Amino acid sequence: MKIFSAPLLLSLLTGSFVDGAGKNPDNAVGALISMSNGYLTPDVFNPNELVPLFLENYRPNDLVMYHRFEDGTYSIQGKFPTGGDGFGPAVVTNSIISVGSNVFVCNMLSNTVTMFEINRFGAVRLDTVTSGGSTPSSLAYRDGILYVFNAAYDVPSNAIFAKGTPSITAFEVHDGSMTPIPKFTRTLTDWTDEGGAEIEITPDGRFLLAGIAGIADETFETFNSALLVYRLNDVGRPSAEPVEVLQEGLDYFSAAVIDEYEGKTFLYAANLIGGTVSSYRLRNGGQIVPITPPVQGPSIGSDAAVCWVERYGNYLYTSNFSDNTITSFLIDRSTGSVTLLEEIAFDISAVSGAFGALDILIVDNYLYYVDGQATALIGFEIGDDGSLTVLTDAEGAPLVEIGATTGLAYVEF
Repeated sequence: MKIFSAPLLLSLLTGSFVDGAGKNPDNAVGALISMSNGYLTPDVFNPNELVPLFLENYRPNDLVMYHRFEDGTYSIQGKFPTGGDGFGPAVVTNSIISVGSNVFVCNMLSNTVTMFEINRFGAVRLDTVTSGGSTPSSLAYRDGILYVFNAAYDVPSNAIFAKGTPSITAFEVHDGSMTPIPKFTRTLTDWTDEGGAEIEITPDGRFLLAGIAGIADETFETFNSALLVYRLNDVGRPSAEPVEVLQEGLDYFSAAVIDEYEGKTFLYAANLIGGTVSSYRLRNGGQIVPITPPVQGPSIGSDAAVCWVERYGNYLYTSNFSDNTITSFLIDRSTGSVTLLEEIAFDISAVSGAFGALDILIVDNYLYYVDGQATALIGFEIGDDGSLTVLTDAEGAPLVEIGATTGLAYVEF
């Protein structure tokens, strides 16, 4: 018999649980998790802008949970307050991650991070801590340590331009709580007002990568993007300074995915403004060697606003905010080379009136997408040739409320 915590039983009694539309929760194999974090009214959201400007119309954050079934379909389960506020910067990657049955989320305006326990009955908030910096926007986890990238943006007044010094902080995760580890903090003084974008840890746990968006001026013609590589010691403490700083091929860096193949580690990086993907090899000493120069995805180029990149087998997929599409690329995993497969692997507007393709997540052979207005979570089956076949449209699984969203994570039951 499975025993659930008292807070979770209380959530059932108070009505947090919502039955999936026509689905039996007992048959769910996992949970898809997103976060609604800021309300956008029509007069605030402008499709001609790169990102929805949050301004003053924010509301408390909610974790939004869907039951996922074996055939890839899903249904709404419910929403759960995170205890924090705020929409974050234009470039947000890994602002919500899952580790086992736990989910960690960034409350960007409150400068806090919240930890949840997830199972088929809902989400229980376990702990909330101050992030130790400004605008926590990206998370990574390894061996009981949660790393937080405080991106330092001027929110809520402006979600595009950075203001302040980014930092990396760390927390020990134990028995449902998060405890700061001050000695692990790294302040990125050389990148003040450049804006953090993403942190990742290599599969072997030897390096932590920090991506800098690098918005140098308001003309969007000059960028100072970078990938910083920190070595992690045996207890997960980052080196005092980066062992490598890469800037070649980066043009308003937005996201990267790491692939370890036959003893080699490759990086695939997406550029928000250029609408491109480039590839690199990370060597054993932490040095980054360029492989494929930026490959053009969407033909609208600088207006594409590529926000996310994910890998499935020999394929990469990017979400393109401005034209509401998904682009696919073919990769050679043995060499790290990248070529364009389909400029428009799928046009989201064909199944949803939503605007603003943001986050994508791949689970098994299914790709899930959420738009920036939170009007749709859409699932696709990935074919052997990399093609995408839609599972359900916006009416199949609407979010609980319309509002700006960020992040997708998955918890397996």
